[in-house]
Amino acid sequence: MRIVLVAIIFSVLSACATIKASADDDAAVLSVIMQNRCASAAKHPEQESGVLSDQAVVFSPSLGGIGLDDTAFKSLLSRNESAHQLPRLELCSAYELTPHKKIEAAMDRKGPGNGETGWEGFHKAFPKAGGIFYLSLPGYSADGTLAIVQVSTACDDLCGSAFYWTLRKIDGKWILEKSVRGWVS
Repeated sequence: MRIVLVAIIFSVLSACATIKASADDDAAVLSVIMQNRCASAAKHPEQESGVLSDQAVVFSPSLGGIGLDDTAFKSLLSRNESAHQLPRLELCSAYELTPHKKIEAAMDRKGPGNGETGWEGFHKAFPKAGGIFYLSLPGYSADGTLAIVQVSTACDDLCGSAFYWTLRKIDGKWILEKSVRGWVS
């Protein structure tokens, strides 16, 4: 009986010990990712820019997570069960932070003389954008030193991908560790 009671108490304490995400850590983690994307865009100025949705979201979570820290991945899924606003991020000119409702409206444009819907409507509303870029809120390991973010893109009906980026906190600074493919269409 004591063993069962100790196991229950340990289980409850372990669940309570999960890290509470801070807005500062969220912004720092996502800023490292956007700095990486902006550096890549600077190396390839011939590529089109992207529209960054201001809404954090995870797409097709059942297709990812293999080889990632289990606690951080569960935190990622839990924190992104519903849509949230991204924290304030510094962006380069290659990415335009755009309200998700504006993106949805462009994808669903209907009205007299305007038959565009879907990607036609998107490209008309955002002529310089090659697609939509999404970030999830980070999921964190129990000790708070590892973060996982799903980075997704959509560029047409059958053009998109999601990767899981892991970052590690070293000496108070978030460092990009690796990227693992989630799915590609």
